[in-house]
Amino acid sequence: MKCHGLKKQESGLRLDSLPAARKGGELAGPAINLDRPLQSPLLRAIRHEGDLAMPPQEKLSPPEIQAVTRWLQSGAPWPQRDVSPTQRPDPAEAWRDHWAARPVKPQRVPSVRAEDRVYTPLDAFVLANLEQAGIAGSPLADSRTLIRRAHFVLSGLPPTRDEIERFQAAYRDDPQSAMAELVDQLLASPHYGERWTRHWLDVARYADTKGYVRLNEQANFYYAYTYRDYVLSAFNNDLPYDQFVLEQLAADKLITGHDNRRLAALGFLTLGRRFTGNQHDIIDDRIDVVTRGLMGITVSCARCHDHKFDPIGTADYYSLYGMFASTSEPSDLPYLSRDAHPPKFLGAMTEYKAKRAELDALIDAYLPATLDMLRADTTRYLRGVLSGRKVFLVPLPAAKGELRQTFVERWVEYLEGCRRGTHPVFAAWHALQNIPTGEFPKSAVSVLTTLRQTQTASRLNPLVLRALAAADLASMTDVANVYGQLLESTHSAWQTAIQDDPGLTALPNEDREQLRQVLYGTDSPFAITPREALDAYLLDADWNMKLSKAYLDFDAWLIGTGKAARRAHVLLDSKRIHEPHVFIRGNPERTGQRVPRAAPRLLGKPLSAPFRSGSGRLELARAVVDPRNPFTARVIVNRVWKHHFGSGLFQTTSNIGLRGSPPTHPRLLDFLAQRFMEEGWSIKQLHRWIVLSSTWQQSSVDRADCREIDPANSLLWRANRRRIDFETLRDSLLMASGRLNLTVGGPSIPLTQADNVRRTLYGQINRGKLPKVLRLFDVASPDIHSPGRPQTTVPQQALYLLNNAFVIQEAQSLAGRARAAGNGTPHSTANHLYWFALGRPAMSEELKQCADYVADDPTAWAEIAQSLLVSNEFLFID
Repeated sequence: MKCHGLKKQESGLRLDSLPAARKGGELAGPAINLDRPLQSPLLRAIRHEGDLAMPPQEKLSPPEIQAVTRWLQSGAPWPQRDVSPTQRPDPAEAWRDHWAARPVKPQRVPSVRAEDRVYTPLDAFVLANLEQAGIAGSPLADSRTLIRRAHFVLSGLPPTRDEIERFQAAYRDDPQSAMAELVDQLLASPHYGERWTRHWLDVARYADTKGYVRLNEQANFYYAYTYRDYVLSAFNNDLPYDQFVLEQLAADKLITGHDNRRLAALGFLTLGRRFTGNQHDIIDDRIDVVTRGLMGITVSCARCHDHKFDPIGTADYYSLYGMFASTSEPSDLPYLSRDAHPPKFLGAMTEYKAKRAELDALIDAYLPATLDMLRADTTRYLRGVLSGRKVFLVPLPAAKGELRQTFVERWVEYLEGCRRGTHPVFAAWHALQNIPTGEFPKSAVSVLTTLRQTQTASRLNPLVLRALAAADLASMTDVANVYGQLLESTHSAWQTAIQDDPGLTALPNEDREQLRQVLYGTDSPFAITPREALDAYLLDADWNMKLSKAYLDFDAWLIGTGKAARRAHVLLDSKRIHEPHVFIRGNPERTGQRVPRAAPRLLGKPLSAPFRSGSGRLELARAVVDPRNPFTARVIVNRVWKHHFGSGLFQTTSNIGLRGSPPTHPRLLDFLAQRFMEEGWSIKQLHRWIVLSSTWQQSSVDRADCREIDPANSLLWRANRRRIDFETLRDSLLMASGRLNLTVGGPSIPLTQADNVRRTLYGQINRGKLPKVLRLFDVASPDIHSPGRPQTTVPQQALYLLNNAFVIQEAQSLAGRARAAGNGTPHSTANHLYWFALGRPAMSEELKQCADYVADDPTAWAEIAQSLLVSNEFLFID
């Protein structure tokens, strides 16, 4: 076909197969309606009815149109061979047999010959596969290796000498009891939450700054740390994962009472990039982090066209788009507290009030004058409302007298809110707006007459009705002029009245006061906070710059004091709920079919029903954690598994679709996912099942016979030796030197700050100026959700460890610590050096080498210390 075949499709419509015709294109949806064939868009198009006329140049002949009509009425029969050999298989067909599409079901634990190696049920699944392949698992690792592995995996910190020696003694008496006690101790430690918070922050693309921002916009997420601390608390308190997800998507919908500390969870949605204010990209980022991060489905691929590989349509994408478009971020962030009236500052209020007074003086100088300017220009803004919203709107500074489109949007939202019920001022506006354009002049008089005669007429503002009746109304532009002049005259009258009587709170005339409330009421378009006015660029450009700078200076001072009260970056439902349409080819200026706000249809009908409550975030969250959802439990179990073993049960941790990798142990994956849900979605319990298994406790020593059969170790015949990540590396350096500050929680600190000896988790993540060392050691980019970190080995890493001032300083501190503990004797100093750095005593040959090396130069201890800190034994987990 010339325009609707395999090689070319106008508007995404293919007509070379029945499934393609029933699916339809981007403009009108399905081309064929078999339930109501005479209402098929295809039939209307060939009849040249409405906006679509096909073929566009010349209409089909009446017999041809009649033939198509009969064909549709007979059920649109199609030749049997309706798929060309080169056509890509239908994703929906392939999805039916895909492993991830099947519900998670209970799995029977298999019987195995090596019953003595079944410590937890997961061992039986692993051993069954090993026995089938004709190989056996590896011997268990030694006790020192196990405690170091457990500490690094669960807390991200190396064990101390005392901890190692106590564990080794207990392990000799009862290995399994010693392991169980060790795991419980580590899971009860606050440092467990720190370790696993860092893993989750990769998923959540956490950062303390916004990346590229608009002119004069605050670039910092000063309170991002409250989200990080929320995650830390959730892990430490073993918050059930389903509740964890609910709170991160809709905490504001779950809070009752004054304790609103869970609002910090909404940082999951709000702490992404800001794309210089492009709302479409911001929403795309939020769709991606929710769908890939929580469910492993790549919905963002359907922004511009249907997903090429998975049965995810653009309708699914824009259903979620509509949900996020129905939300907004308050410019004034809520305080986090248990109390109804939380403190705004935790330091001396005298200093705070003085700084705030400087800022308020500028606000009082600029904001009231701006709002009065906008009130006096109401006619122009109401005319702007008639053009509707700008779908693609990035606010920019405005010159004096320039129309602020962002304020037009506020008027649009206000008027849409006035549709509910009978608004005394704007009921007539909405009645007149419903008149078709061509019928306006003759219908306007009858509409106004009907309004005056209805039972609700007594509740309508008579000043509005009289002004409209006296005007010659040819279009809604005339209506906007009448309303604008009424409101502007009311504003002028109020300004005169309060000059005469500054204590006046209302106009004496009740009808005129109703009009004044439109301009000054609590739900007025002018009821706006100073920060909201700045965000919308309502002030003249020079005023906006001055007030923005004042806010930036005040925020920097406030955070710099260390006494700022905790706040949260939140997302709340808007007053206006957005009813989405598909953007054709992702272009917001080209809208296609309307879609409901709903979860992706991939979840199945019960879970993808249209949202009914507000934006739908809570309904989406409940669909995400519903046990019938086949993705969520599998994805989180696999993420946890990957951090324990170095590789997941399926490798594409954030893509569970048709292009993702299949699981190596599908029955084990479902067993863990099912048990995880049944036993309360407990992450800590999942850790216990894994760490207490003989599979996890195996040695990492290579075995040639097994490697020949399974070179990738996908069957888990041994543990995987792994290099520690950057956070563990830096924390271990500080711990070895004795300088690590183990305080838990609190604001972020720049990693480059000389006196920063806190855990790396608390280092500031600056999207625009990410420290080079983080990229060097494969730390996840905060610009986008990270399914997993790359693992590179490059010379620059070794050069950093040999030459960086921080590493050298820690080596010197480690040497000083060892010399102090060893009382200056070479053998004792060397022994302490090995314990502090590597968690073991020095061997006799090592003691001799150290003594010989420092014999003529006692300061050489720092060089020995650094050699240990850059050794594979320090850098790898066995």
